[in-house]
Amino acid sequence: MKKILIIDDEKDIIMLLKDFLEIENFEVIFTTKPEEAMDLLTDDVSIVVLDINMPGISGIQLCKDIRRVSKVPVLFISCNSSQSDKLLGLGVGADDYITKPFDPIELIARIKANIRRSENFSTSEKNVVCFDDITLYMNNYKLFKGDKEINISGKEFVLLTFFIKNAHIVLSRDKILTEVWGNDYYNENVVNTTIKRLRDKLKSQSGKTYIKTIWSVGYMFEADVKYVE
Repeated sequence: MKKILIIDDEKDIIMLLKDFLEIENFEVIFTTKPEEAMDLLTDDVSIVVLDINMPGISGIQLCKDIRRVSKVPVLFISCNSSQSDKLLGLGVGADDYITKPFDPIELIARIKANIRRSENFSTSEKNVVCFDDITLYMNNYKLFKGDKEINISGKEFVLLTFFIKNAHIVLSRDKILTEVWGNDYYNENVVNTTIKRLRDKLKSQSGKTYIKTIWSVGYMFEADVKYVE
């Protein structure tokens, strides 16, 4: 049974989601107090559903706190529907974003998709992937540059893994959006913004960023990848 952590100051929304999720055989834990959230974030939580606008600790800050200790998928729910708000949410490490009011069936579908995608990318046949001084540990979402661990969000991990599996192949933005985000709720700005963050994290001392822009087409990952285990 998959465990879901819901953090929202509106208890009515939590109870609505809890009823739907338990019908789908999910275990639901929740809190209306964001300051309690980190204590509930155990290793067996499969996804966090997180409201952005909460008194005290905001969802944005809480997502940053979660990313410091965990790569668990984070799905934001928010009244803010603008593209800039979505980019802000994804920019702090969230994996998905849905606006209120929402259809619980749609939310459950996206919860399942994010859990499935996370599990698929973390159970690769090869556990360790290397290129230059970069090492990616597929089974535990860890990225190292030399001996220094680089903080990487779940979505950045999935994006990098997708690039690695398609090294030296030109990928359109639409293809990346479909394969990594798995839906059409976002536009190409999300792809561009996430790739920019990933480039900055991978950038070598010589300035190499590994992800090449192919103008008017998309992107290509350029690195000689070696699977170690």
